[in-house]
Amino acid sequence: MTLKYSVLNMILFHLGNLFS
Repeated sequence: MTLKYSVLNMILFHLGNLFS
């Protein structure tokens, strides 16, 4: 897993929490 992918995954995870 690359660093870029990790960052994108983390951002998507936080966005999901905000809109849940």
